[in-house]
Amino acid sequence: MSRPEDEVVRARQRKAARVTAMLLFAFIALTFFVTIAKMTVNQ
Repeated sequence: MSRPEDEVVRARQRKAARVTAMLLFAFIALTFFVTIAKMTVNQ
């Protein structure tokens, strides 16, 4: 591959990595809030 094609692929990979990171963070936050909610219900 030539140089410009490499840059396009890298940009696409960076975008995919950001989306994956945001989805992972959202899942962790959701799990955290569900856990807190379950703990407060049992008291």
